[in-house]
Amino acid sequence: MSKVLSIGTDRNVFKIGETRDRQIEYGTLFDELHIIVFSRRKLNLKPEKISDNTWIYPTNSLSKFTYVLDAKKIGEKILSEDKKGDWAVTSQDPFETGLVASHLSSISGARLNIQIHTNFLDPYFKKFSPLNRLRIPQAKRFLKNADSIRVVSEQIKNSILALYPTRQLADQTLNPSISVLPMFVDINKISQTQPQFNIHDKYREFEFIILSVARLEFEKNFSYALKIFSEVVEKFPKTGFVIVGEGREKDKLQKIARKLGIEKNVKFEGRREDVISYYKTSDLYLNTSFFEGYSRSLIESAASSCPILSTQVGPIGEVLISDRDVLTCKLEDKNCFKGKIEKLILDSKLRESLIEKSLEAIQKVAKSKEEYLLAYKKAILGE
Repeated sequence: MSKVLSIGTDRNVFKIGETRDRQIEYGTLFDELHIIVFSRRKLNLKPEKISDNTWIYPTNSLSKFTYVLDAKKIGEKILSEDKKGDWAVTSQDPFETGLVASHLSSISGARLNIQIHTNFLDPYFKKFSPLNRLRIPQAKRFLKNADSIRVVSEQIKNSILALYPTRQLADQTLNPSISVLPMFVDINKISQTQPQFNIHDKYREFEFIILSVARLEFEKNFSYALKIFSEVVEKFPKTGFVIVGEGREKDKLQKIARKLGIEKNVKFEGRREDVISYYKTSDLYLNTSFFEGYSRSLIESAASSCPILSTQVGPIGEVLISDRDVLTCKLEDKNCFKGKIEKLILDSKLRESLIEKSLEAIQKVAKSKEEYLLAYKKAILGE
């Protein structure tokens, strides 16, 4: 086994819950797992040993602009205290955490693994953010120097292979090796879980409820979803749109809902732990994202027997097939979204067919927890 130093941004690891539990499970795969997390000093987070062989370290930075420098210092200290260890360094993205991981790998000789959870080579990724345009060349450089790469979809893998056509996975003598490993979703557990509440009981004024579960960020394209929904409400006024999640776009989206005159039909639920009950008691899951990595919410929705209408992102085309398991529309085709929502409202048999087919599709590719953890270990170590 090996020792792993992970560079990430998910501060939920400092709380009791799913994120911490997942990292503890990852820790069982290695001799030691050390996790450095970008964080601000004002959060007052403390370094902590969360299991027999797993440690977490906040950068406690004065500013987000010093995340990289502070993470480098912590990583250098960890590696210097065990120079003889068989180390691998992994980053949770090919950007700022990738910069830290690349630096630590270069000064220590540790194996470098880069993880990619979003399709940063999608045209929309750089179109809407000047920072993203700067990140892409940097990411390409880090990936070129990586010993192994873990991605969450075949789409991302193919886009990376297009950058480095001589590094085809078919030739195992070439590096980096690229592993496709989506986030683990316990499909059987979700499908067998009974909902703790019915969202229709909370919002009795709605005959049909559309659900979205996501961070309220620009790439999720909620403003577009609200515009589509406003046209649906004109014909079906007893339809509700329930949005679960928090993010920087929340205030803006609430203003858009008011401007469109649909604020009574749109319910912002904030962050919720029991999202499965939302999936299981809603009538339709709507996703209008510009781009995704894998989109765990689509898999969870399918496992919860909630029919899906989505842009063609994430697992759609790889796991979930359009017009068989889910309904899809091209991003720019607002009339398609409107028409298919209205069709789904009226056609319960279509909804039942999508539920059956989508569940069948995700069960075919489902991994057990043991299989997933073994695949994760191989992906990080490039085995």
